[in-house]
Amino acid sequence: MTAASPGADATQLAGVLAFAAAAACCAWRGVRAASHGDRVVWRSMAVVHAILAIEVIVGVRYEARLAVDAWLEARRLYSGREALQWALVVAAVAALAAGTAMLLRVSRTAAALRLALLGSAAAVAVFCVESVSMHRVDAVLYAAAGPIRSIGWLWVCAAVLVCVAAWRAGSSPRAR
Repeated sequence: MTAASPGADATQLAGVLAFAAAAACCAWRGVRAASHGDRVVWRSMAVVHAILAIEVIVGVRYEARLAVDAWLEARRLYSGREALQWALVVAAVAALAAGTAMLLRVSRTAAALRLALLGSAAAVAVFCVESVSMHRVDAVLYAAAGPIRSIGWLWVCAAVLVCVAAWRAGSSPRAR
């Protein structure tokens, strides 16, 4: 997706607003969390979502992908890159899943914080998968789905999950 592609502006706006809202909710919950450990996790998620909001605007992942493509083309490896791409997607998703699972397992956090961690991991996973840029996956991510592209809806869903979790963390003793 580039700034010139149809729907890019609405999709980018949805992503920026969604991640900014998630960052604000996490920062708010990071101030209000009962334990120091929870405050650190909420604040860390706020930083992650702020970075994602900025990345939606800046698009460093696109520039990095173009640089990698040029490097592969210069070495005549571009046409055979699909196996490497699949390996990168699997490795990125596995590493993210393992890290999230470890964080969820070792921390004695409340359900709401766990839900926010999963939403944050999902958002980062979408960025990882998109960055590898496989044509079949890109076709799904960039497909028009109403006023924004599918990837924008994935961003919004992940951010809504995080925002709801942040709200729930303060609403009931069981969620905390």
